[in-house]
Amino acid sequence: MAEKRYLVDITRGAASDLDAIHAYAADQRSLDEADALLDALYGRVETLEHFALRGSMVPEAAEVGNWEMRQILHLPYRLIYQVSEDRVAIIAIVDGRRDVQTLLKGRLLDP
Repeated sequence: MAEKRYLVDITRGAASDLDAIHAYAADQRSLDEADALLDALYGRVETLEHFALRGSMVPEAAEVGNWEMRQILHLPYRLIYQVSEDRVAIIAIVDGRRDVQTLLKGRLLDP
């Protein structure tokens, strides 16, 4: 039996998150560390091609009745995504210490 594969899309918002994370890490640490962090985050995203349903539910989304939004962690970052049929949409990649609920409301209204 063939393994199910998902097409993984990174939304504009999530791409912007990656740019901001990289810039911040380069400024606060070093360019090499920022590049390594970006590679690690992209590596986590790539795992969703085969294992999209492995992430846990996003508590902030579940509180408002969205049981389909999922997350995987690369601490302190949360990669938040939604699965539909054969696609995975990466909605946000955020520092888990932020106000994720407000951020998600904004992203879902203006992806």
